[in-house]
Amino acid sequence: MPVRWNLPKPRPPARGRDDTLIPIQLNGEAREVPEGLTLAALLEWLKLPADRVAVERNLEIVPKDQWPATPISVGDRLEVVHFVGGGALNCETEEGRRLMADRESAVVD
Repeated sequence: MPVRWNLPKPRPPARGRDDTLIPIQLNGEAREVPEGLTLAALLEWLKLPADRVAVERNLEIVPKDQWPATPISVGDRLEVVHFVGGGALNCETEEGRRLMADRESAVVD
């Protein structure tokens, strides 16, 4: 079941004369990332395990084999989710109902 990744808030790289940051939306939050990144480079920059995530760019899932060739552009809306497995929830408890609602709202179609 896909769940939004709890992304770290990396500090922007040191900015010199040639460093440019571009604005994007990452998991619903406004962020700035270095210009010229691809999806693969963004995951590396964020220190996320590429083998355990899926990426949606502007409402379309990007196949993993296309990440190295997919540039990040100004205004891109990205969702990074990871998959979790586990046992069944007890939906008869308040906690179980809350967790089920959280899971259902995090599912990527």
